[in-house]
Amino acid sequence: MTRVLFDLLKNTPDSRVVSTSNGMQARRKIELESITTSIDRSGPRAYSDSKLANILFTRELQRQFGDKSTVANCFEPGSVKTSFGGFGSDQGFLLNLIYKIAAPFSRIPEQGADTSIWLATSEETKNFRGVFTGSRKIKSPQKQAISDSLALKLWELSEKICDKTLTALRNLLLILYLVF
Repeated sequence: MTRVLFDLLKNTPDSRVVSTSNGMQARRKIELESITTSIDRSGPRAYSDSKLANILFTRELQRQFGDKSTVANCFEPGSVKTSFGGFGSDQGFLLNLIYKIAAPFSRIPEQGADTSIWLATSEETKNFRGVFTGSRKIKSPQKQAISDSLALKLWELSEKICDKTLTALRNLLLILYLVF
């Protein structure tokens, strides 16, 4: 999607990209060598990797936008009580208990969305460049999340994976076209 919209975003004055991460990004160190080949990743490990990857992706996207007025930033909504993820789904006894205990301290969806809307619309944030935020404040993500070289490597790996996937999809469509 980013590849398809990149030129439009870059050439549209004051356009903004807001991506989502959360505190789970701080729990792991991403291993690019095994990110696409490991099938033994647990749900929490894969989730943590994806949240760290979102910060790195946002950082590299902002670098690629260069001096344009287009900005890319990332936010964490905090613990939000929705039916997505743990709240409202059966996660097993222990996790269900944890979510039950956390529910009174969790945000309602409108509160969880507040920082993303602020990043997307506020004059106050129009000059933010590749930052990580939460509760309408700039936050410091884990150390690996601010590595420009890791962000570029992840971007290049993502492009390579997307190219392979698109090639395979084109080949499949061609075969289906020829067969039918």
